Amino acid sequence: MLTCAKGLSAAYAPISALLVNDKVYEAIADRTKALNGFGHGYTYGGHPVSAAIAVEALKIYEEERIVEHVRNVAPRLQDGLRRLAGHPLVGEVRGVGLMAAIELVEDKASRRSFPIERGAAQALSSALAQRGILLRALGHTLVFAPPLIIQAADIDMIVASVADSLDEIAGPLRNAA
Repeated sequence: MLTCAKGLSAAYAPISALLVNDKVYEAIADRTKALNGFGHGYTYGGHPVSAAIAVEALKIYEEERIVEHVRNVAPRLQDGLRRLAGHPLVGEVRGVGLMAAIELVEDKASRRSFPIERGAAQALSSALAQRGILLRALGHTLVFAPPLIIQAADIDMIVASVADSLDEIAGPLRNAA
C-alpha cells in the first residue's frame, strides 16, 4: 500500500489516495462482496474540484518530466548528505529520492543521542536558517524534503551549508555538556 496526498494536487487542494496492489484489492473486494458492501468514506471524499486539480497536477508532472528530474537530481542529494556521515555529530544519514534525514548524536561510537533539551537538531536548523535554508528539526533529526523541481546547484548549496552549520554548532553543543 502507498498513501499519497499533497503530490496529487501540488498541495493546492485537499486530496489523498491509497494505492494498493492486487492482493490487497482482492481481499477487500472479497469481503465487500461477502458483506454486501464496503462502508467507508469521509465528507469530501472524491470532491470534483480536488479531483480536477489532481488530474491537472498529474498532467503537469508528466509534461514537465518531474519524475525524471527527481531521478536525475536525487542521487546528488543522497550522495552529498552521505558524505557528511563522517562528521562527529552525525550518527546516521538516511533517505531515498529527495527525502532524507540526518540524525545527530552526542557520541558517535555508541550513537547516543544528545539530551533532547540540548536541542541539537534545532540548533542545526537555526544555523541553517541564518544561511537562508529552512529545514525541519524533528527530535534528534534534521529532515530534508525539498521541492521536486530543485536544481543541482541548490542541492550543492544546501549540502555545503549543512556541512558548515554542523561545524558551527559542534563546539557549542560539546561545550554545553
